[in-house]
Amino acid sequence: MSSQHNSVSNARLDVPGQDRLIVCLADALRKTGIAAALEQEQAVAEIVPTQRLVAALQAQAANRALIVYDRPAAYLCQRMIDGTSPADALTEWKATAATLADILQTYRDRVWLIDLDMLAQYPSLLGDRLGLSAATSTMLKNTPPPAQDPVLRMLAGAVVRREMSAQILAGELEASALNLSNRDRSDAVDGMQAFEHYAQQRKDFEVAKAESVAQTLYAEEMFTQLEIAQAETAARLVELEAARTETAARKAELETGRLALEKMQQRQVEMDSELARMARDGTALKSAQTALMQQLDQAQRDLEARYGQIRAKSAELETERHRYKVLAQEKADVDNWIHGIQASITYRMMNPLRRLRLLLKRKGADG
Repeated sequence: MSSQHNSVSNARLDVPGQDRLIVCLADALRKTGIAAALEQEQAVAEIVPTQRLVAALQAQAANRALIVYDRPAAYLCQRMIDGTSPADALTEWKATAATLADILQTYRDRVWLIDLDMLAQYPSLLGDRLGLSAATSTMLKNTPPPAQDPVLRMLAGAVVRREMSAQILAGELEASALNLSNRDRSDAVDGMQAFEHYAQQRKDFEVAKAESVAQTLYAEEMFTQLEIAQAETAARLVELEAARTETAARKAELETGRLALEKMQQRQVEMDSELARMARDGTALKSAQTALMQQLDQAQRDLEARYGQIRAKSAELETERHRYKVLAQEKADVDNWIHGIQASITYRMMNPLRRLRLLLKRKGADG
């Protein structure tokens, strides 16, 4: 990167006419108004996440890159709002910052770096410096900064101040970032110069560190009290939930017992009514039983008499069956006798004479 990155003048950066910008935004910023404003800019070739920036720089050798990053305290504050623990959020930021530092060292002449707070404060100056259109500058200016809780921001600052490696990385990135304000900042323009600049800043930090001990301890105490209060609140919520569950269970048991008692009472009423009805019907049932036994006795006597009649009829039928067999035999004998006569020679010789006699009888009857 050239010394123009940190110049306080309003002159535009040296961007050849055919060059276009590769904009690098963290995943959390890709859904904000900043991304929407830069996507419609003709000077922007594409918007990529941090992990794809190196590949984009290698594939587009004629283009330069603008990296928009968050300072550690702001990043931690936003991640804690999302539910991430401060330690995990700080680890994420350090990994991203180390990657950005390597990219700055490797592509020092093709990469510009700007933190999100600086972009939010001076969008018009950034548009002028990078040759962005007036519409894009206006959209950047009208994009509200991410909302941050002041208590969480203070706690995030305390966490960062306790991590020396995070402070070193933050100082290196800040020294290499674009300065759009009128505040005096170092002219360090690459990794080595940034580190030397930060070495001096670190000495100054050691002096100022003693002055911030009270504030850091206070923030840590607040953080501890907040954790204790959260733990107590969580324990109380657990107790309340357990009491609510127990109350609901007891209420359900009472309701079940009440319904069971009502069913038992109803069943008792039904049983009393049934017993009363059975008592009332006892005499009638006994009389009906006596009448039924008499009917059964009479039916048995009738059946026995009918059975005797059937046996007599059966004997008669057997006698008639024997008689039928005898008559059938006699008929068969007569038929055989007749067939024998009809088959004889004498019967056949007399047949014409019998016909003549029959004919004469008919004529005599007609005369």
